[in-house]
Amino acid sequence: MLAFIEDASAFVTDYCTGRWDRTSPPASFKAIVSAEVIRWMSVAPGVVLERPGELET
Repeated sequence: MLAFIEDASAFVTDYCTGRWDRTSPPASFKAIVSAEVIRWMSVAPGVVLERPGELET
């Protein structure tokens, strides 16, 4: 999970124009990174849900 947090922090830092102090980032930075990590962890790669009619696989 730490790798996800570091990756998301790097993405946010690269995307935003301001300078971020990673040792004590603002609450908005933490919220954005946390939301992104939660989104990444909720996706199971390679798994697709199919529902033709009543049957779900």
